[in-house]
Amino acid sequence: MIIDPLNEIRNILDEFEAKIAHTQTFWEELRELNPSFEQVNEEHWHEKHSKMWLHGGTTPDECHELERWLTDYPPATATANASAKTVCCAWRKWLSIAGPEKIIRTVDYDKKSRGYVERELKALTETFYAEHDKFELPEKPKDESLYDFIVRLARSFEDRHDERQKCELKERKIGDWLEERALMSFLGFIRKNYSSEQVAFIEHIFPQKMDLHFGRIIRLIPLEAYPVPEKTAAEIVIALARRCRNGRSDARHTALESLALSLLCIACSRIRLPKTLEMVRNLQSTAVLSGAEFGVSKNRTFGQVPYWRALKDDDFSVLQVPTWFGYQPLKISNRIATLLKIVARIPSKQPRTTIFQKSRKSLDKMFDLALQEVNPDPKFGNITYLSLLVTQPHIHGEGHRQQPNYKVSK
Repeated sequence: MIIDPLNEIRNILDEFEAKIAHTQTFWEELRELNPSFEQVNEEHWHEKHSKMWLHGGTTPDECHELERWLTDYPPATATANASAKTVCCAWRKWLSIAGPEKIIRTVDYDKKSRGYVERELKALTETFYAEHDKFELPEKPKDESLYDFIVRLARSFEDRHDERQKCELKERKIGDWLEERALMSFLGFIRKNYSSEQVAFIEHIFPQKMDLHFGRIIRLIPLEAYPVPEKTAAEIVIALARRCRNGRSDARHTALESLALSLLCIACSRIRLPKTLEMVRNLQSTAVLSGAEFGVSKNRTFGQVPYWRALKDDDFSVLQVPTWFGYQPLKISNRIATLLKIVARIPSKQPRTTIFQKSRKSLDKMFDLALQEVNPDPKFGNITYLSLLVTQPHIHGEGHRQQPNYKVSK
């Protein structure tokens, strides 16, 4: 007997809501018996209700690997350990191919002659202006690794700027702009020709979106990426869960994938390493494992004490979170793992290995419909999947939100 995945999801959500209703009844009985006990008041119930919807197995303290990356040396990839001279020579060869302007012939309709005319257009160069043959890096590579060379370039770049001014050079020299363009071209070449896992270490030194602030390199963060309260995040998840139950099968399917992507973003936010929404959306079904499949008994992954016992399938599940530093394991609840596996099993017109099959446009539209139903406080700004992914939904309530320090022009 073939079970409809959408009905299977409906049963999971019904079971979950029944569990929440049971907990709420138990909570209300405690409140009636202990009217002066603050821990069972209405405010604490709202917090518990939000946490039940956003449940994840791994505690945040075990997942904040960013601190380890910032206070310790990052794992040295093969590219980071490569010879700086070798990479610079490869960049020079790439400049000779990608640098010169290319002429493209195209046919356009000419209104005056009322006919088609052949034209020559110059294709844009990939090397930051056409003076690629004049490019010279601020520092010459020595007998050192690429990692050490890029760190030396960053220090030289910062030292040339005035620490008392926002982004001004201490002294202007002829050819300064060419050196800066050469540096950006060199970093662009590395990012373009090596996998993101191999060159992720550059993001801690020269972020792709960067600026200078009083002589120091800083990362530019998009304004729409502010976190939202747990209660608001839970209300969005609840609204999407309701849409999974009723309506046309195609709309329910889209709501289900939007719900799964929202839960996935919230779970992935616990791993505080650089990641993108597209990396999460393109996650494959093989990234969701049971505890036994992952074999935590053989890995010192969660905390300092390893599990030396044989694990069972119902112990917990593991999600391999995609980051720029490779996949990072995260314990998740079995319920969320089951939901993700059901989404991955839904048939599609084209063979796929990813969990999701709906387009980004369809998922965004469904998320916006859920937002309209929730009607969050306008001061939270533009809420998207990215709001759930950049950092964990916070517990400070509806009134707490960092505000951008700019005024919107009328």
